[in-house]
Amino acid sequence: MLESSRSGDLDALRKVVEPSSGIMSKFAQKPNLNASDIRGKTALIYAASYGNREVVDYLLTKGKEVEVNAVDDTDKTALHHAARRTSADDERQADIITMLLHAKAYIEARDHNGCTALMFAVANGNEAITRRLILAQANVNNFDYENHSCLNYAMQFNQTKLVSLLKKAGAKDKLSLDDEEEEEEEADPASPSGKLQLPRPDVETASCAESMSTEAPALSPEADSEPNLSPSSALSAAMTSPTDSEATAKKKIKKKVKEGDESTTSDAVAKKKTKKKEADGDKTAEKGTTKKKKAKTPTGLGEKGLMEAVAKTEDTTITVQEPAEKKEEVVVPEGPTDEERAKAEEMKKEKQRAAAELTEAAQVQDVARLEAAIEKAKKLEVSEKEISAAEQVLAVEKQKRDARTKLQQAADSGNVDTLKAALEQACSAGLTETELKHVKNLLAAAESKEKVEAALKTATQERNVHDLKFNIQQAKDAGIDAALITAAEDVLRVEEPKMKAREQLQEACQNITKAGLQAAVQAAKAAGLEPGEYAKAEELFRKEEEKEKLMKQVNTALEDSQQVDMKSIDSLREMKDKLQTVLKAALEAGVPEADLVPLDQRRKKLHNAVEDLKGSIRVFCRVRPLSKKETGQGDVSICEAVDQMTVKVKDEQFLFDAVFTPGTQEEVFEDCRDLVQSAADGYNVTMFAYGQTGAGKTFTMYGVKAKTMRAMGLLLLLALVPAALGWVNDEALRQSTGRRVGVAPRRLTVDLDLPAQQRWSFLASDPAFQNYKEEVNAYLEKYVPSALLPLVDSITKSLTGAFYSDYAAEMRSIAGALKLSLGEVVLVNLIYQLEDLGTSCSQVNTTGPCGPGLCTGLVADGSSGVWQGRNLDWNLDARLLPYVVEVDYKSRNLTVFSAVQVVGMIGVLHGVSLGNFSVQLNARDRGGSALLNLLEELLLGGKSPTHVLRRALEQSRGFTAAEQFLLSERLANPAYFILAGAGDGEGAILTRGRTFGNSWRLHEKNAKDVHQINQQPDWLRLQTNYDSWTAVPDYDNRRAPGVNNTEKFCKDEVSEDTVWSVMTTWPTKNHHTDITSVMCPRTGRMKTMVWTAPPEHLIV
Repeated sequence: MLESSRSGDLDALRKVVEPSSGIMSKFAQKPNLNASDIRGKTALIYAASYGNREVVDYLLTKGKEVEVNAVDDTDKTALHHAARRTSADDERQADIITMLLHAKAYIEARDHNGCTALMFAVANGNEAITRRLILAQANVNNFDYENHSCLNYAMQFNQTKLVSLLKKAGAKDKLSLDDEEEEEEEADPASPSGKLQLPRPDVETASCAESMSTEAPALSPEADSEPNLSPSSALSAAMTSPTDSEATAKKKIKKKVKEGDESTTSDAVAKKKTKKKEADGDKTAEKGTTKKKKAKTPTGLGEKGLMEAVAKTEDTTITVQEPAEKKEEVVVPEGPTDEERAKAEEMKKEKQRAAAELTEAAQVQDVARLEAAIEKAKKLEVSEKEISAAEQVLAVEKQKRDARTKLQQAADSGNVDTLKAALEQACSAGLTETELKHVKNLLAAAESKEKVEAALKTATQERNVHDLKFNIQQAKDAGIDAALITAAEDVLRVEEPKMKAREQLQEACQNITKAGLQAAVQAAKAAGLEPGEYAKAEELFRKEEEKEKLMKQVNTALEDSQQVDMKSIDSLREMKDKLQTVLKAALEAGVPEADLVPLDQRRKKLHNAVEDLKGSIRVFCRVRPLSKKETGQGDVSICEAVDQMTVKVKDEQFLFDAVFTPGTQEEVFEDCRDLVQSAADGYNVTMFAYGQTGAGKTFTMYGVKAKTMRAMGLLLLLALVPAALGWVNDEALRQSTGRRVGVAPRRLTVDLDLPAQQRWSFLASDPAFQNYKEEVNAYLEKYVPSALLPLVDSITKSLTGAFYSDYAAEMRSIAGALKLSLGEVVLVNLIYQLEDLGTSCSQVNTTGPCGPGLCTGLVADGSSGVWQGRNLDWNLDARLLPYVVEVDYKSRNLTVFSAVQVVGMIGVLHGVSLGNFSVQLNARDRGGSALLNLLEELLLGGKSPTHVLRRALEQSRGFTAAEQFLLSERLANPAYFILAGAGDGEGAILTRGRTFGNSWRLHEKNAKDVHQINQQPDWLRLQTNYDSWTAVPDYDNRRAPGVNNTEKFCKDEVSEDTVWSVMTTWPTKNHHTDITSVMCPRTGRMKTMVWTAPPEHLIV
């Protein structure tokens, strides 16, 4: 939304703001038109700032949904930004000013320096905007916080024409206003009203007024009682009025009346008098009006009533009310407190999270989650439309759930007629053929005695409880051998309690509560289950006990913090550290972050209280020791440290934020930690040393190089580059990552038996891709450099030379299905490299200290086979995230492999082939210019790694064959392939250059890691974006936490759940993670989630 407003793309903005059609639109979150970026700039501010008149007009049609007076982080409104803008078409920008004023923009709003919109227009020399603001009665005699007026700005920036215009409008500088003494003026006898007239404008001003009379905002309602007169007419009248000769006498200035002047000096006489007060009776007795002139003469309406002055559309008389002798200041009611604002913001975020949970529950179609989500949404007052849509989904799913229950009960009863009735109801409820297949088989088996006997034997052998119940009853009705029935009943008596215990365990492990887990474990033991079957529940029970214990500590610490002395820095620090310790322990134990929000808020409040006590500017005093020379001369120290904040010099005491007596550098650095925390929180921090020569300034800032240069350098780095604190240890990022929403991607099927040019033709009729062309074009326009276009054009002329021939045909198929040009399809197939250019390495940043790289890959060997975890930390543009899909590639109706990719890509990001292997692609950062690297790849040839990865999945059979293919195929750019096989111990990290590579397998040493830098257990291999034989930088150390988490979660068992826990634990999953998948080549299983930002963090 912000980007569309900045670029002036009205169509793109409409797509964001206006709801789309379709059933899923019921769950769409309505965008907040006042959402802002980190600088506080809203869509309206961006549109006004960049001169996008159509976008401004569109946004203002939204009425109260758009806050026209919203301010950025420097208190500038959209009016300020519009007035600052200089463009070739000044009238276009002036039109934006008029639109904003008609929408009740506050004309006298001030930024953090006290500047008004008129001041910006004058400083930038924009005559059209200046004229319109003057017509709208902007106060030309306002001053900023440094006492600079509009006239000062015009003269300072040599805006000669605007100086004249401002003076004609009554502008004066500060000195002129201050020099004016209190004067007595007599009203013009010939003037019936005695009202002040507007200053005489020149011809240019009048001309401008005439041309703008239909657009200038009208004046306040207070003027309604006066005769209607347009602003232009008022200005014209002021020029020709016979009372123009009225004049005032100024200190040390005498005006001469020239001969031939139409007016006479007798019309008005200005008399200079000494300062004295007159009695009220004398004032009222005189016919003329006597007043005291202030140092600052208001012109126009001033600040009071300006909101009304721009609200009306009808013309009214321009008058300047004679100021009262004493004007009371308008008391502006106080706004909400910081605490109230924070509470309101938190409620807003809770509402947005509830809406997101509602949408996800509706997509998953789980009854329990839907009920919980609907209840929460109602409590937080989510829109009725969204709740109603979710309730419709819930009603359908309840019918299906009831049908399943009745179907199972009917099967357990053993009655064929009852089962047939339940089957009919299940069909009506919409259960799938897969769910009904087993029931139909049971009914078919009940048709003859031989089939009943065979079914009973099978159920007994498989120990299937539900089949036993049905077949035992059928066997009794059919007169089957009693011995067979007795044996089946014996098995049923043993297995039924076990089945119920397993179901109870499964339920308890999904809906985790301490009581539920305890009951499930007890039931499992009573039923005689093996310890391994309830070991997970016991472990979860122990964790719940630990969480409960820590939550008590959290609540106790929170209560204790309420009693802390808020005026004692030491007490505040001690309590803040206590809260930090408890918070860290609770997070590590898995206590939900939502339960820890009050504690974290209290911790931050205490930290801010410490900073407040110190003051926004903190002064530390360090007393150095005497040097040997000084000691030899008999010098003594005259400074005495009274306490940690007070220094005594002779009889005087001086208070500082902290006092350091002769000691170590570490003492100073330790006390500066809070400054670094403030820098990380976004505050500007400057540290400097001040003192006389020889006081120790240089030593304090740099110290002894061997010991303290490193520590101080780190401190300065942290202060100057907050991101270098290490995003891995950033608690705020960790918590925001925990709130990201996971959505299962859509699943597509591609038939490999079809001709290549027909494999993707089904996309043409799929409504989900009707906006694909527009989204892709917007993405490509944003990220594709013009230098690539000639190369792309040459590639499209010879697709088979750049890509595998059948893939080239598929690209043509996609172009036709999605109505794209071949060039656009080529660029989509370079998306992995384009992301490196646009949103990942070069900006997000494997090569710098700002954040993580692109991927984390894991292979782990366990008793159930080798499992592979994959995180894609891609920062993929939000336009393309909905087009991330899972694709089943089939041949002869059998799945050859399944893969994850972006629609339009022929290559894949990762995939799994049942019984063969799974593989993923990680970026290998080469450093240098991302654009030059991409140009080099296109010029030197080689296959795209995503295409090579898909080719391996199609053609290679087995781990070894895949490894050889991936190591030998020529690549367009270096990469890592993480490979897992279906056999025991089959797993490896393949590090590839364009033409060569090496493999580091499970249970083998890394031949290239001669210094043993990257030591990992033999049964796992974890790869990020750095060569396995090199160290990783401190600012992006995902390797060590990832290995530690793998050992923690997978030490006893390597499974889908344990590997998923590793991949979704910080920092392996982080604020840049877009896709998480877990794959097992032995079973062909692949679980994938696409992560989207929570609504409050969406950035366009």
